[in-house]
Amino acid sequence: MKWIVIRACLIPASLLLAAQAPDTGKSPFWDNFAFERGTRDITLDAAQRMGVFNSLIKDPLDLDIDDAEADIEIAKSNFDPVLTLNSNLADSDQSAFDTETRTKTGSATVSKLFATGTTVSVSQSYTETDTDSLIATSDGESDSLDTTVALNQPLLKNAGTLVNTLARETAKIDLDSAELQKLATLTSNYRDVTTAYWNHWIAFRNLEIAIEQFDLANQQKELAEKLLGAGLVAAVEVLRAEAGIAQRIDAILAAQDNLIITNNALFQLISDEEGAGDLVLLNPVTEPSAEEPTLSISDVSDAAIESSLALKILQNEVDVAALTVRAADWQTLPELDLNLSYTKSKVDKDASLIAVDDSEDWAVGVTLTYPLFERNSHAQLRQARNSNHLARKNVAIQRQGLRKTSENLVSNLFQNYRRLLAARREVDVTRRIYEAELKQFDRGARTSTDVLDVATQLSLALTKQSQAYAQYEISRTEIALLMGQVGDRVRRLLKGQE
Repeated sequence: MKWIVIRACLIPASLLLAAQAPDTGKSPFWDNFAFERGTRDITLDAAQRMGVFNSLIKDPLDLDIDDAEADIEIAKSNFDPVLTLNSNLADSDQSAFDTETRTKTGSATVSKLFATGTTVSVSQSYTETDTDSLIATSDGESDSLDTTVALNQPLLKNAGTLVNTLARETAKIDLDSAELQKLATLTSNYRDVTTAYWNHWIAFRNLEIAIEQFDLANQQKELAEKLLGAGLVAAVEVLRAEAGIAQRIDAILAAQDNLIITNNALFQLISDEEGAGDLVLLNPVTEPSAEEPTLSISDVSDAAIESSLALKILQNEVDVAALTVRAADWQTLPELDLNLSYTKSKVDKDASLIAVDDSEDWAVGVTLTYPLFERNSHAQLRQARNSNHLARKNVAIQRQGLRKTSENLVSNLFQNYRRLLAARREVDVTRRIYEAELKQFDRGARTSTDVLDVATQLSLALTKQSQAYAQYEISRTEIALLMGQVGDRVRRLLKGQE
C-alpha cells in the first residue's frame, strides 16, 4: 500500500481521494490520527529486546536479589570474630578491719564461632588492686594479668555444620530463587511484548483491509457511474455504491481507533517514556511465518519440565524444606557441651603482701541440659516436615500442570495452523467470487449491493486470515516460552551475547 506523509503523519494515498469526494467533505479519517514524531518502523526482534531492557528499568527486579545477597552476608556474619572490651571500677570498705579496697579491671576477649558449632575465645584481663588497711599483711598494691583460652564444643544439639550453616545455605538457595524469579518476570514480559506486537500487526492489517474496502467501494461507484452513462444500469446503483462508501468510512475510523490502542499498549511495554505512545506511531514490519509445525507433545513436555523456571523455584523450596527437616530433627537432641579452658596468670605484688607465685590453671567439663518438657523442638520439627510435604506436593502438581499445558499448547499450535490454512483458502475463494460478481455487474446481472456484499465477505476473510497469522505466531511464542527457549534468549540478551 502506498503511504503519503502529511504533517508528520502517514496517510494512505487512497484516502486523499476520499478527502476530495463530495459526500465526505474534509477527510475525517486522520483528524485524531496525527503523530507528532511521525512513524518508526520496528521489527519483532527489536521490540523484544527493548521490552526486556525496559523491564529492567521500570521494575525493581534486582531488589529481591539484593535482599537475598544481604541475607547471605548476615548469615556469614555469625562466623565473624567478635571483640569484647570490658572495664570495671569497684570500691569495697570493710569497717570491721578498717580496710578499703579499690579495684580496677579491664579485659579484652576475641571469640569466634565455627561452622561445626565450636566456639573458641581468647581473653586477656588486667586487674589493679589498691588496699589500705591497718593489717600489715593486707595493706599494699598488686597488679595481675590473666590470659585465658577457652573452647566450647556442642556434642549433640547445636553441633555440626548442618545446624550452624542452615541460615547461610537457605539464603544461598533463596538467592538462586530470586534470580530465577527475575528471569521468569523478564520472560513473561518478553511474551507480553510479542503478543502486543502481533496484536498491533493485526490492527495495521485491519486498517489496510478497511482502506482496501474503501477503494473497492470507490471503484464500484466509478464503474456504476460509467455504466449509468452508457445506459446499462439505473441511477440507484450509484446511490448503492455511495452507501457502501459511507459504511466503509466508519470501518476505517474504527480501525484507526483500535490501532491507537494497540500502539499505546506496545509502546508502554518497550519504552519508559510516559505518554509517548501518543506521539510515535510504531509500524510493525516483521511479517508472520506460515511454517508448518513439527513438534510433538512429548518433546515439548520434556523440555518444559527440564527448563521450567517455576518448577526450579519450587524445587528450591523442596531443598530448603529438606535441610530444615534434617536440622530440626537434630535439634530435638539434648544439649551436651564440652568445655575446655586454660589460664595463665602473672602477678606483680607490693613487698608488704604475702608472696604469690605466677600460676597456670586448666579445666575441662561437660554440661548436659535436658528440658523436662521438650515441646518446642518437636513442634518445630513437625512444622518443618509439613512444609517439606507441601513443597514436594507443589512440585508434583507443577510437573503435572506442565504436561497438561504442553498438551494444550501443542494442540492449539496445530489448530491455529489449520485455521491459518483454512483462512488463506477462504481469502482465495472469496476474492475469485468477488471478481466474478464484478463481471456479472458489468453485464447488468448484479447490483452494486451484491458486489459490495461480496467485498464485505472478502474483508471478513482477510481479517480472519490476519488474525490466524497472528494467533499462530503467538502460539509459537507460548511454546518457546514453555520449552525454555525464551529464557535462554533473555539470558543471552542480559549477557550481551546478542
